[in-house]
Amino acid sequence: MNERWQWHSGSLPLRRAVEDWYYRNPKSDHLARIIRESPHRRTARIDHPDAKLLVKHFRCGSHVRSSRERTKAAFGFHAGQRESRQQKSFARSGLPVADLLGEARTPDGDFILVLKWIEAPTLRDALQAGQYAPDWPLIAVAETIRQMHEAGFSHGDLHADNILLPASGPRLIDLHRSRRRRWGNRFRARDLGLLDYSLCELGVSPSDRLSVLQGCLANDGYPIPRRDRPSLRVVLSHAERTRTKLGRHRVRLGESPITGDHWKASNF
Repeated sequence: MNERWQWHSGSLPLRRAVEDWYYRNPKSDHLARIIRESPHRRTARIDHPDAKLLVKHFRCGSHVRSSRERTKAAFGFHAGQRESRQQKSFARSGLPVADLLGEARTPDGDFILVLKWIEAPTLRDALQAGQYAPDWPLIAVAETIRQMHEAGFSHGDLHADNILLPASGPRLIDLHRSRRRRWGNRFRARDLGLLDYSLCELGVSPSDRLSVLQGCLANDGYPIPRRDRPSLRVVLSHAERTRTKLGRHRVRLGESPITGDHWKASNF
């Protein structure tokens, strides 16, 4: 095991702040706050003197199934590696994502990504608070998703918690499931089906949801072959399949399925 941190990028003060956070007791740490934690990863906010940081800690060597995670890492398929690659690819394509400030490998083989903290509500927060008009933020979100798909990417986990709404415009987050697929309507339709399910869960009206989907599918002359442009009918079919699949999952967890208006693709 390597006893030293392997930093690939990041300023010296940033590196020290992250390493100090990594070894401190989170319950007694007044400079950091754990936002989310699971067996696979944890996410924290650190109040660094120069900037607020979002630290994503992807467990690999410290994972309960470390041998499996190390095998993934050996082939470049670990979630931490995938997110690092996609952050850079999205940024190079001019897509709105958080700034990547540093990345490292810990002594026990885990992956660390350090991003600039974005002080903004998620799309879920905004919708639950009723902070949107018919043309905002849903139209801006649709435009951002359209740009992502036209750049050849699919998100893989496109729901209201993974879209931030700063004043500068929507930002996409949590990219470890995204892929680079130059063309392919199946993956676009999956993204939009999951997004529609998420909006339905939040009580967005069918007319607004339909406007979002139509905005995501507009091509404005971009040279996407017709065979690789998913039709609205295909997207609505994916939305219904997503609804059925996730509805069953909610039932298994003892939760009630969502009751929002659903689509019947045969009507379109």
